[in-house]
Amino acid sequence: MNYREIIRENHLEITKFLDYLRQEHPGYVIEGHCPSLVDLDLAKFLYLGINGDHTEHTLEEVKQRIENGMFFEIQDKMLKPEVLSYICENHLFEYCSFVTDDTMADVLYEQGHLNTVVQKAIEMGFPKEQAIYCATYTPCQRMHFYDRGVIAPGKLADFILLKDPAKLLEPETVFKNGISIYKKEDRHAFPVEPYAFPEDFYHSVSILEVTLSDFEIKDPIEEGEVTVRVIKVHPDRTQTTEKLVTMQVKEHKICWQESGCLLAMVLERHGKNGNIGYGFLTGSCQREGTVATTFFHDHHNLFVAGNDPEDMLFAVQRIGELQGGFLTVKDGQILSELALPVCGILSEASIEATGSALKEVRESLIDLGYEHHNPIMSVGTLGLPVSPALKLTDHGLIDVKRGEIVPLVLSCF
Repeated sequence: MNYREIIRENHLEITKFLDYLRQEHPGYVIEGHCPSLVDLDLAKFLYLGINGDHTEHTLEEVKQRIENGMFFEIQDKMLKPEVLSYICENHLFEYCSFVTDDTMADVLYEQGHLNTVVQKAIEMGFPKEQAIYCATYTPCQRMHFYDRGVIAPGKLADFILLKDPAKLLEPETVFKNGISIYKKEDRHAFPVEPYAFPEDFYHSVSILEVTLSDFEIKDPIEEGEVTVRVIKVHPDRTQTTEKLVTMQVKEHKICWQESGCLLAMVLERHGKNGNIGYGFLTGSCQREGTVATTFFHDHHNLFVAGNDPEDMLFAVQRIGELQGGFLTVKDGQILSELALPVCGILSEASIEATGSALKEVRESLIDLGYEHHNPIMSVGTLGLPVSPALKLTDHGLIDVKRGEIVPLVLSCF
């Protein structure tokens, strides 16, 4: 959602849709996200009828949302002591719920889904009964699912049985509509029926021929220095910041490899325009090696970042061979690889195989120096142009707050 543009005068399709809902379906629940919006801008956002938010915020931003009547949804990265304490101390359990956003395949297989978020909250001191309440009853009330979310006469009989209350999220039996669908002692792998997507789904990576020259960034000046915008990655959030860095120019080429920054590129891969967007990375990103992926929110173009053009070229070519994926490369060798051949974002392998391969990518990124609580998601959102502050697309760098494409090079001297 272009949350900053919709609070200005505009002719966006989403604004027309919001107007329609307000007139024809005033009771509809409208979910959204608005990172960093506060004060009057937040009020304008709420005025449009979008009164739920699931993104990452400071404590002050959380307070403003709840005080203004917004329903606040707590995902894993928002499990911050100060936020949970604020909710508990002020008994705000009716105004929030636990949710998930992207759950990585390895985490899903090894730890779980929403249960993992709830368990972490409990371990951080959130009252157990209220944690369950905020993961069952309040989200159902929020979404107007009044027939579920509570064990009571006339409600759907969806519930779990626990052998040990201390092991809250290890169910012995699961019931759906009053029917037992899972028993721990009978656990087995469910058979998977073969399914084939339309043929064109398997041919979604369509890029022009890439050569080593594409990994050179040219500048009008022959010799000298330039000041460039660099995306700074932070270890505790997917939001980035802008950093200005001076780089040398020799023979009209920016010598980025001497700067300590990584080169980052986004290649349009849907066969539309063949664009390549250029940027640089610093901060908590990997220190060496290359990462490449087509799991790249929300346009899912081909992203590659590294310190060696030859490795970067190899990674791009390998992604093309796989027709999508997530991989790491160093010294001409593939260190880890997850194939995503369906539209460049989906795997047809089992959850075990997919999770195992993604875990290898995660561990490889960490070995290469990536410092982040979720390096997969960090990489995958470096091109998300609605998440602050500086992101990279095939059209170039995006200043998210201004909602504008901004030049890579600021000045030459």
